[in-house]
Amino acid sequence: METPIEMTLPEIARMVDGTLSQDTRTIITGVCPLEDPQPNCITFCSTKEIRNISVRISASKLAAILIADKVPDTMLVDSKIPFIKVSDPQRALLKLVSIFHPEDRLKAEISEHAIVADSATIGKNVAIAALAVIGEHVVIGDDVQIHPHAVIYRGVTIGSRSIIHAGAIIRENCIIGEGCVIQCSTVIGADGFGYLPGPDGSLEHVRQVGIVTLGDQVEVGANSCIDRATMGSTRLGTHSKVDNLVQIGHNVQIGRSSIICGGAGIGGSTKIGHGVVIGGQTGVADHVTITDGVRIGGNAGVEGSITEKGDYMGFPLSPATTWRKYRARFALLPEVIRSYKAKKKQDLL
Repeated sequence: METPIEMTLPEIARMVDGTLSQDTRTIITGVCPLEDPQPNCITFCSTKEIRNISVRISASKLAAILIADKVPDTMLVDSKIPFIKVSDPQRALLKLVSIFHPEDRLKAEISEHAIVADSATIGKNVAIAALAVIGEHVVIGDDVQIHPHAVIYRGVTIGSRSIIHAGAIIRENCIIGEGCVIQCSTVIGADGFGYLPGPDGSLEHVRQVGIVTLGDQVEVGANSCIDRATMGSTRLGTHSKVDNLVQIGHNVQIGRSSIICGGAGIGGSTKIGHGVVIGGQTGVADHVTITDGVRIGGNAGVEGSITEKGDYMGFPLSPATTWRKYRARFALLPEVIRSYKAKKKQDLL
C-alpha cells in the first residue's frame, strides 16, 4: 500500500499560488467534494455556493476550502474553516487531485502473457499488459500504455504517451496521435456503414478501405465507435474529446478542441469545425457541415448544415433563444386548444 501524501495548508497555498486566510499548520491528506466533506480534506467552492451554504460549510468536517480571490472577506468573517483564495478554484483543485491521487500507471514492461508480433516496433518505456494483442507492423511510440485485452490490428501507429485501456480495439492501419486516451471497449476503425442495393433486393456491403486518424491529445470514451473511412480517413482534430457511447460515422471530419457528448450519433461524411460542442443524445445527419464555435444542446436533431456560430437546440433545430420561446408556447397549447374548441362549440349554438 502506498504511503499517504500529507501537506500543510501553507504548502498547498504556495503550490496553487493562493492566499491563506488563517495562519494554521493543518495537515491535508486528500481532496473531497463539497457535498461530502471529509476530515483533513480540501475542496473548492464557487461564490454562489458560499452565499447559499455558508452556515453548513462552517459546521462541516472540511479542513480547508479553495475560493475565488474576488470573494469579499466580509463573507468569510464567521467561518471557522481556513480558505485559500485563488484565481480559479476548480483548476487549483485539479492540480491538487493530481498530487493526492497520482495517475495509476502500468509498469513499463511487456507481459509474458501478451502477444506481440515480431514485426512490431516498440518504443521506450512501453507497458503492454497481459492478454493484449499487438499485430504485425504496428508502431508504438515511447511511454505508451496498453492495458489487458486491448487488440491492436496490423499496421496501426500509436503516438507517444497514449493510453489504450482494457478491451479497446484499434483496427488495421489506423493512426493514434500523441497523448491520446482510448477508454475501455471502444472500437476505432470498424467498417463504416455502407451498403448498395442489389438487383434482387439484397444489400451488398461496400468495402471500407480507409482509416481513422486521431490528432494529439484526443480522448475517446468507453464503448464509443469511430468508423473507418470508405476511402481516405475519418479524422478527429487535436484536443477533441468524445464521451461514452458515441457513434461517429465513416469519413466524418472533426476539427480541433471539439466535444461530442454521450450518446450522440454523427452521420457519415459530416464536417464539424473547431471548438464545436454537441450535446448528449444529439443526432447529426450525414453529409452536413457545422461551422466553428457552434454549440448544440442535448437531444437535438441536426438535419442540415449550420453556417453561423451560435447556440442551437431542439428538433427541428433552431437558435437556442427561439427554441426556448417555442417551448414556452408549447406549454400554453392545451389551453389554446380548449379555448378554440369552446369557442367553436359556442358558435354552433
